[in-house]
Amino acid sequence: MFAVEPSGRLYRSLLDCGLGFCAKALLVVRAELGLTPEGERLLSNLCKQDCEVREDSKWPGTVLFDDTALVYEMAYGVDVANVLALAVDAIFDWQQPKRPEDLCLLRADGSAWLTSIAHERDAFLTLRDEEVPLVTQECPQLHEALLLEG
Repeated sequence: MFAVEPSGRLYRSLLDCGLGFCAKALLVVRAELGLTPEGERLLSNLCKQDCEVREDSKWPGTVLFDDTALVYEMAYGVDVANVLALAVDAIFDWQQPKRPEDLCLLRADGSAWLTSIAHERDAFLTLRDEEVPLVTQECPQLHEALLLEG
């Protein structure tokens, strides 16, 4: 869990650090909330290549009981990280209708590395034991913003 909302440099550091651990980025669009034309363009930019879309009732951090949403998964690399960095200044800005919701970064095995539930102002990293020293070494400003257990 983050002690402060990742914004500005910290948000960009989070995206950069994720490049070393993650293979996919995930964003969600709930039909009832809609997207502005700006949000549609952003999603189109993110999904220029290798983007999978599925209708689902769950994604990292969220389970819908009576509804579904469109879940967009795209290959995570420098180009996508740059679009994500330019789109917002803080992780909790990923909210509809201006933007898709709940940015998550996923490892190659599909497990969540970064989970965010933007409208609840909640975001956290799920680090494996072997990842903790790497984050500490490679992303010290990110490590300092985390409330770590143990």
